[in-house]
Amino acid sequence: MSTFGLGIVKRNFWYLLLTILLFPLVGVLIALFPPTAVALVGLFGGVLLFILPIEAVMLIAIGLAPLSSLFIVKVGIFDFRFVQVLWLIVFARKVIQTLVENRSFRLPRTDIWKPMVLLALAALLSTIISKQPQISTKEFVQLIYLFILFFTIATSFNQINLLIKASSVLVIATLIVSIIGLVTIYLGVSAIPTIEVDLLNNVHVNMDFANITYSYTVEGFKVIRLQSVNLSSVATAAFLTQIILLVVSLFWFNDSNGFKINKIFYGIVLILSSYAWFLTNSRAAMVSLFILLFFAIVISGRRRNIGIIFVLVFLVVLIGAPSFSRLKDSFILEASTNPGHIALWYEAVKLFVRNSLFGIGIGMFPVIVTDYLWFQNIQTYTSGLNDVHNMFLKTAAEMGVLGLGALIWFFYIFLKDLWNSYQHSKGQTQSAIILGFFLAACAGVLMNLTANIFAKEYTWTIWGLAYAAALISTNIEPLPSASEQPNSRTAV
Repeated sequence: MSTFGLGIVKRNFWYLLLTILLFPLVGVLIALFPPTAVALVGLFGGVLLFILPIEAVMLIAIGLAPLSSLFIVKVGIFDFRFVQVLWLIVFARKVIQTLVENRSFRLPRTDIWKPMVLLALAALLSTIISKQPQISTKEFVQLIYLFILFFTIATSFNQINLLIKASSVLVIATLIVSIIGLVTIYLGVSAIPTIEVDLLNNVHVNMDFANITYSYTVEGFKVIRLQSVNLSSVATAAFLTQIILLVVSLFWFNDSNGFKINKIFYGIVLILSSYAWFLTNSRAAMVSLFILLFFAIVISGRRRNIGIIFVLVFLVVLIGAPSFSRLKDSFILEASTNPGHIALWYEAVKLFVRNSLFGIGIGMFPVIVTDYLWFQNIQTYTSGLNDVHNMFLKTAAEMGVLGLGALIWFFYIFLKDLWNSYQHSKGQTQSAIILGFFLAACAGVLMNLTANIFAKEYTWTIWGLAYAAALISTNIEPLPSASEQPNSRTAV
């Protein structure tokens, strides 16, 4: 019987220790000993990462996905995160190994690469015509990196055991994110600082412990919105929503088809992450979670659990009046920040109509929209924010019809392949994890309708693991029992 749970901590202690400590440790060394430490840490770290087993590096990078904003190195207009270096090293090792073994490099046979290439082409064309190419170039490079990240994860986790390990590391990272977020609420300031090193400004080091919580009053209640590990409240909610759906799926399939989880450990993670998710007060997260929980109950055949949805809604109404009020605002055009969202969407549509072929340039919406008088008149509704809050409209405005078509095509193939993989895996022990990643991916796509989490590291990490499940689902074999495995149990 295969078990999800604390086994991964026992067997991968050093991987997890590195995941938790290596990232901030590097930042602290550079903060205390610039600029010598930059060269020494870079040299030593690079050699170490090429010596470590590739699986260890990948697990470290997976665990760091929601923590990527804690240490940033700036070089001019570009900024680099430690986790980016990890994935680029994994990608380089993967390419070199493939070339040495096969003397050629081929992509797995799937249609997902076609819309990604088309989207990259649309981004390149929009960069060429951009009025501020330095901004668009930065965004274009970031998009290419996210594609490399997606490809590396989707093709590297090509065994179900690796996928199970990665899922467990993500769950542990969720526990860390939840605890840090709840501590932040208690302290009122960031529990962990952002360490930012500017290499072109005399190695300037900035350690930001700024107040990252904010509050407002709803129907007489003071509401504090949780933000964790230097992610915004919406980004925190988006990450937690996706992992909660994954964990719920694992719970539903517990004790079926030889599948078992550690209920105590996963129960703690689910309770703490759900509480942290509740405090983010994100309307997009609330709607996405309720819709997908209902959908999951229907497609998994567990219709008797539909009552869970009604219990959750009842609890929100009974003990979470501010959250219920905010959820209700989602369907009232004049409520809360909705006028600001509508204004931003309207501006994106106007820019798309005026520049329908190639757009205004990737990353240029925040620059151009602030020149519009109508937008300036409604800034009180948006608190001065000028992000589109809709990935599809953002892509349409910045990359034109070519980019919008490529994005829709990408999501269509992505979700279709995930759904087919779940259908193929029904009755197998692996169907729980595949359903969980399918639901998590759907949540990520849904939340991009009213928020922009498309460029977040954790989004593409989860999507990469989800697509890895799709790629291996056509070749699913039952997991070996504990007695059949050579050195250790499959228990994770």
